[in-house]
Amino acid sequence: MPDKHSILIIEDSRELVDLLYRRFEGTYNLSYALDGEEGLALASSLKPDLVLMDVNLPSKSGFNILKELRASDISNQTAVIMMTSNSDTDSVVQGFSLGADDYVVKPFNFIELSARVKAHLTIKDLQRELMGVERLKALREVAVSFNHEINNPLMSINAFAYYLKGALGNADAPVARSVEGIITEVERVSDIVKKLSAATNAASVEYGPGINMIDFGHLTETEEG
Repeated sequence: MPDKHSILIIEDSRELVDLLYRRFEGTYNLSYALDGEEGLALASSLKPDLVLMDVNLPSKSGFNILKELRASDISNQTAVIMMTSNSDTDSVVQGFSLGADDYVVKPFNFIELSARVKAHLTIKDLQRELMGVERLKALREVAVSFNHEINNPLMSINAFAYYLKGALGNADAPVARSVEGIITEVERVSDIVKKLSAATNAASVEYGPGINMIDFGHLTETEEG
């Protein structure tokens, strides 16, 4: 079963926070902040899938939080729904211009809010999938170029190594072993290039904080399966 989506609620009314928790708890992983500064810090550290945020907040307004979030790469995949009692056109336009995904006016219908939350989470999931497809397409284009550029010199190195191996015979065992090592490593690099070219079923694994790498072992299993 896939992990639950995460929602951060930034709202200074504890009563409304409790209502939202009762509505969404069990369906989503929830967290909350009661003021703007704490909300921005949580949004930056938790990187939630969606933020439900009031416009008028203590210490920092929702608009200022939204502006800072959208200026940072960490929130590009976070949907933001603004909540406000102010329904004037200027406020709505300002929210959308700063990067809000949606705008709900208090008091709102919880059934409608639930539908909007679900819709925006679905949209974000589809956007992530599309980005994955685009990355894979770019990877394959790089792989084709890499395959072409690397294979030609590899073939030459391999040919030279086999020539040296034949010329040496048993005349110099340590050197012969070194030539064998060259041949083995060339074959290893060639195998990696082949796997990279077959990266349509690529799986990525975490290499370090914020860094992923292709799982070539997965590619080998997929190819053999």
